[in-house]
Amino acid sequence: MSTSSSQIPQDEELIHFRTIPALPGVVQLSVDNSRRQWTLFHETVTIGAVTAGLGQYTYRRRQRPIAPGTLMLMEPGEVHVTDEVASAGSFRVLFIDAQAMSRFTAGLEFPGGTPHFKSQGSLDPAVFSGVEALHRAIDREDCLATSELFVEALTSILDAGAERPLVLPDPPAPSRLRAVRDRIHDAFEADPEGKFSCVETLASEAGMTVVQLIRAWRRYWGCPVWAYVMRLRLCRAQRLLLTGPADGMRTFADVALAAGYVDLSHMDRAFKRLLGVSPSRFALQAGIQASWSAAQGRRRNASPQRPRSIGLPV
Repeated sequence: MSTSSSQIPQDEELIHFRTIPALPGVVQLSVDNSRRQWTLFHETVTIGAVTAGLGQYTYRRRQRPIAPGTLMLMEPGEVHVTDEVASAGSFRVLFIDAQAMSRFTAGLEFPGGTPHFKSQGSLDPAVFSGVEALHRAIDREDCLATSELFVEALTSILDAGAERPLVLPDPPAPSRLRAVRDRIHDAFEADPEGKFSCVETLASEAGMTVVQLIRAWRRYWGCPVWAYVMRLRLCRAQRLLLTGPADGMRTFADVALAAGYVDLSHMDRAFKRLLGVSPSRFALQAGIQASWSAAQGRRRNASPQRPRSIGLPV
């Protein structure tokens, strides 16, 4: 959700709650420019990431600082109270209910049973960065990245913030990872416009826990699952562009949809981010721009081109 800064009074507090289709049982709270002294009773596991503002809050009978980069970890049945707001704050919060936590912890082992947070939240920049990446994926409604980054963020938080370290399952054999890769390729070729809804489905089909799949996949293939799928989409778009115009595919917008992008602007951002050039520049350097220009010209003469919608970022 974004709003032009010119439309928002500088002193206006913005509060937005959102459910997350990719994460059943998880609610996101976004707060900007708040001077509110919050007092909350938590029925869920709560993870707050402070991006702006200074102050103090009390949790577990101790006063703690509020500052950018602070990760606040709170458990069900507990209360936190904002005691002081020295400057307006901005933060993102995840409220994770018991069922969502149970799905995450399935297949993991915790000494002494249920994971329990230390008395102080994490100040590890890498952990905070992972939570920020998760919120960005939620904002752009990228289901696969959201489900994967959620697991990665929670794993890092428990590694850094749990009283006792979690025990990770043994990594799967490489052959099982290759089977997951083949499953992704088959599904993508059959329906590139379809969405890979969540990493939990891939893990379940492969007989692995989600944490097993995510950690082993990154170590074996060198990137997250969602980034692998993003590059599959890019390769398909390149292949279609190099093939040239065909029946039913006369414009770059047609290529974008056939490769699984939301629209042309979505494909354009992916090309610039991953290849450093736009689709038009790619076609020009490959020597195929003229054929696409001619095809688009014929289409414009035949019927008006449909308007482009606002796309989602990569």
